[in-house]
Amino acid sequence: MAGCTATERDGLDGAGWRRESVLSGAESTLGQVSPASCRPLVELLDRRASEDEVTGFRHEKRGSYLLLREFTGTSGFPRRILDAARACPAMTMGYDSTTLTYTVTVVARDERETRLLLAAQESGTPLTEMLVSAVERGGRQSLIRVMHPEGIGDTERTGADLAVSHG
Repeated sequence: MAGCTATERDGLDGAGWRRESVLSGAESTLGQVSPASCRPLVELLDRRASEDEVTGFRHEKRGSYLLLREFTGTSGFPRRILDAARACPAMTMGYDSTTLTYTVTVVARDERETRLLLAAQESGTPLTEMLVSAVERGGRQSLIRVMHPEGIGDTERTGADLAVSHG
């Protein structure tokens, strides 16, 4: 993790998360987002700036993926995510190859973090879950995503907690 000591990185490493290369340019092309009230949330979650520090991790046993994006910018990032999520309890997103429906649930909130659970379905069939944390500390913001096709469990929640604590 950018800016972290070896001891802090060991928090994720010690919990079975191994650093993995992040593929650049492999993202799907997003088309339509509905309802329109969900567009602010999608724009906040879809942040891709060249100056961001991005690190990926894969859990050695469950295969879950954790993506940590760190950046500087305006303050209040967790609050902006919270406000956008409250305006968007469910959304449909059209990608280049499919359309997914998401439910958006705020699962945790404090002064420095907002945590969401996004559950995706394709044609009514559960597809994947993603835990997303928006964190602000020391003038830096982090966007942490943890994904697992069979759903978010203790391993993924612990990974998110460790990334929030040591990011």
